[in-house]
Amino acid sequence: MAEGKRRLLAAEHPLADAPTFEALHALVAAALRPINGIGDLTIYDVATRIGAFLKLAPDAVYLHAGAAEGAKALGIRTAGGRPVPLDRFPAALRRLGAYHLENLLCTFKRELKRAAA
Repeated sequence: MAEGKRRLLAAEHPLADAPTFEALHALVAAALRPINGIGDLTIYDVATRIGAFLKLAPDAVYLHAGAAEGAKALGIRTAGGRPVPLDRFPAALRRLGAYHLENLLCTFKRELKRAAA
């Protein structure tokens, strides 16, 4: 935890200057990924919190952990770990926006799997 804080503080100015959420996410990943035990979900969560402060929100859905399971149940395949554009999801779900759609996919992954079976 302390190492993550140190690395993020060292990257404070580049983080603050990120023009998009995707750029911010990449900077957070570069800072935190070398730390043992830090994975994609933690990187996304940290990026969304910093992004909220900077008024940067994801415009694509980041599929990791449970969100990837939920998306798979809908027939959505990950693009090599890249965020998935909203237009790949059903119209009714697109209206949620990327952030809330990621939460829905993770929260309801079991229900989505059952519905797809």
